[in-house]
Amino acid sequence: MSDIDYPFIEDSQGRKLHYVLRLATDPANARTVFILHGQGFSMTPSGFKDSDWNVVCPLDRYGFDNAGSWFLGEKGDFFVKELMLSLINHIKRTTNSHRLYFWGSSMGGYAAILFGLLCGAEAVFANVPQIKLKNTEYTDDNLTIRKCMDAILSKDFPHWLDLTSLLCNTEKNKYPVFFITQTRFHAFNYLKEHIYYFIQKCDELEANYFLEIVPKTGHLMYRSVSDSIKYFDLYSEDIGNWVDKRKEYVNYKNDIFMASKKNHDGNCIEIKLSLISDDNVGDKDLLLSINPNFLGEKHPSHYGLALSPNPIIGLFKYIPTKPGKYDVSFEIPMDDYEDLEFSVKDFYPKGKTRVVNVTYKVFYKKS
Repeated sequence: MSDIDYPFIEDSQGRKLHYVLRLATDPANARTVFILHGQGFSMTPSGFKDSDWNVVCPLDRYGFDNAGSWFLGEKGDFFVKELMLSLINHIKRTTNSHRLYFWGSSMGGYAAILFGLLCGAEAVFANVPQIKLKNTEYTDDNLTIRKCMDAILSKDFPHWLDLTSLLCNTEKNKYPVFFITQTRFHAFNYLKEHIYYFIQKCDELEANYFLEIVPKTGHLMYRSVSDSIKYFDLYSEDIGNWVDKRKEYVNYKNDIFMASKKNHDGNCIEIKLSLISDDNVGDKDLLLSINPNFLGEKHPSHYGLALSPNPIIGLFKYIPTKPGKYDVSFEIPMDDYEDLEFSVKDFYPKGKTRVVNVTYKVFYKKS
């Protein structure tokens, strides 16, 4: 621990996340950038400052040798992640600015993408970021990194620790613009297993990004913090256009609907969706997702459903989608249940279909 007394955020168990805050000349009208350090750089905050930016430098002093826990926590207890989210909210209240940006390198690059997605940042700059914390050559075959991962993770491995999975399960209207820099030659198959792996998913989900592969070798920070931040200014108009565009995306995975048999007689419910899709929609871009508790003792096929290994999806069936305005109907048996909780999810959150209306009716269906 440095001799300097930095301010901190503290949780109910007394665990602290220290940070440095440098306010802009006009904090409320400035953008806020979080500078997230790499593994082994937890003692000294970045010296970056700019009168046009609120600058926050969290210090992750947990994990192996107290050198960093990827801003997550220890042994599967992701308390540092929660402290970070508390800090982000605290900074928003302090500055009265909600325009969030994240910068990070390596370990910090992972965290920059993580919190950029969780908080709906405008843009993220990630230098040589890890994307997966398990099942890659870099995380499994690099002895130092493996010790770090052993200190952070437990046997349980939440799907969102793979940032492509988090990307898939984040509303598209929260996607930041990703600025990624990476060296061309890097041991442990890094370029393929992390950078190309992430960019391929960005292409699939139509996320916006800037990718720079530099003709260098090794795990290094090619651009300084100040040089990186200049990219946010250089592309400020494009970032602004993206922030405006993403507001148009509608994602229904958090809109929960309840169909009830109360005051109705019947053993089956018909759900009718009125949809509008643009010309780029695929034939299976939506899911009808049902609370897994609905399954009970019966096999999913009894309801014409499948059970996803992803708990966010639960029981589901594909909704056939097509360009234009159209209706889709489903019949779900409800002989053993009074209520049916369901939602409509953009399986790959592409925002190409809008749900105009949802109705249902209860009726008897002969077996």
